[in-house]
Amino acid sequence: MSLDEVVRAHGLAAGGRAVARLADGRTVFLNRAFPGDLVRLRRGRVHRTFVEVDELELLEAGPPRQRPPCPDEERCGGCDWMGLSLADQRAHKAAILRQSLERVGGIAPERLPAELPVVAGAGLAYRRRVRLQLVGRRLGFFAGDSRTLVDVQHCHVCAPELWAAVVELRAVLADEQQVPAELLRGIVGVELRVLEGAARPALRLVLAKGVPVPRQLLRRLSSFAFVDDDPALAERFELCPGVYVLLPPGGFVQVNPEVNRHLLAEVLERARACGAKTALDVYSGIGNFALPLASMGIETLGLELSRQAVTYAERAAGQQALSATFRAGPADSLLAALAQRGERFDLVVLDPPRAGAKGLAPLLAQVCQRLLLMISCDPVTLARDARQLEEAGFCLERTTVFDMFPQTHHIESLTTFRRKAAD
Repeated sequence: MSLDEVVRAHGLAAGGRAVARLADGRTVFLNRAFPGDLVRLRRGRVHRTFVEVDELELLEAGPPRQRPPCPDEERCGGCDWMGLSLADQRAHKAAILRQSLERVGGIAPERLPAELPVVAGAGLAYRRRVRLQLVGRRLGFFAGDSRTLVDVQHCHVCAPELWAAVVELRAVLADEQQVPAELLRGIVGVELRVLEGAARPALRLVLAKGVPVPRQLLRRLSSFAFVDDDPALAERFELCPGVYVLLPPGGFVQVNPEVNRHLLAEVLERARACGAKTALDVYSGIGNFALPLASMGIETLGLELSRQAVTYAERAAGQQALSATFRAGPADSLLAALAQRGERFDLVVLDPPRAGAKGLAPLLAQVCQRLLLMISCDPVTLARDARQLEEAGFCLERTTVFDMFPQTHHIESLTTFRRKAAD
C-alpha cells in the first residue's frame, strides 16, 4: 500500500526495525532506519493498530547513523545494523533484551540492571561460516526481503580465509568445463565453513526440495573443499583448551568462535559455582556445551533431535574419554521420559532454536534441581519462556548479551534461572 507521511524514528524494536509514530498515534515499524532518522514513508502494509514500512525515503540522518564500511551494505540484506557504531548496536541490543523481558516476560524492572552486560569480540571479519545463494552460476546474498541476488565483492564480516574460499568457489563454478550446467540444477545455495588450522574449507550444497544429492558435483568439488558426507569423516574443532567437537561438512557450529568461547567460559563458570555434579544439555547438537561440561568431571546427558549430531557427539565423547552420553529424539518426549523415571540434574543447559522452548517449562522444573542456563537467539521467545519458567518454579537471576552477530540486529543471550526452594 502506498503511503506518504513524514515521521522521525525514536527507537529500535526486536527484529531490528526502527520505531516511529504516525500522526494518528499508530506505531510504525521502519526497515533500514535508525533512531533520529527523519523519513518519508513510501510503501508498506497497514494493519489495524500498526504499520510496517518496507520502502522509505531518508530525508535527514539521525545522529547515530554512520557511513558503513561495506559499499554493498545498502543492497545486501545481511548486515542491517552496519549503519550504527558497534557501541550503539550493543547498547540497543541490551535495551531490546531488557524491554522484552519486562514487557513480554513480566519481569519487574527492578529485578534487572539498568544496562544489561554485553560480552563482545571483533566487529568485523568474525564469521567462519557463511551461506550464499546460487542463481545460475552466480554466488551472492539476497537483497533484503527479496530474491534479487547481490554479487558482493567482499563481505566484511567474513574472516579473510572464508571469503578467499568464496572467491575460489566462484571461479570453480564459473568454469563450464569443470562444472557443466546440468550438474547445478536444483542447487539453490552453498554453505562454506573454515576452521582454524584446516587445510581447506568445508562445503555443503543447499538443494531444492526433492532434489537428490548430486554425487557427481560433490566429486568435482572435492579437490577444492571437504565435501564428503561419509559419517566416518569429520573435522575437529576445539571449543576450549583440550576439548573438541567433530564436524561433518554441514554440521552446525557457531559462526563466531571468539564469542562462542566467551559464552562457553561463562556456562562453565556458572556450572562450577553451583557445584554441579550432573548436567542435562537440551538441544545439545554436536556437544558444544555437553562436552566441555563433561571435561569438568560433570556427568552429562545431551538430548538432540538430529541423529547425525548425536552420532558425532558420541564419537567425540568416546575419543576424549568424557563422561557424556546422548539421546536422539524430540526434546519434549525425551524430557517427559526423564521426568517419569524420576531422573534429576543439578544443572540444565537449554539452547533451543529461534522458536524457543514453548511448553517445556513444567518438564524442566521436574528434572532441574538447582540451576537452568538458557541460551537464546531471540529476545521475544526468551521472554515468553522466561515467564513460563517463573510460573513453573524458577527465578530469573541475571541475563547477559553475547554479541555473536555484530553488524546485525540478531541478539544472543545467556540467562540464568535458579530453582526456587520448596515451601
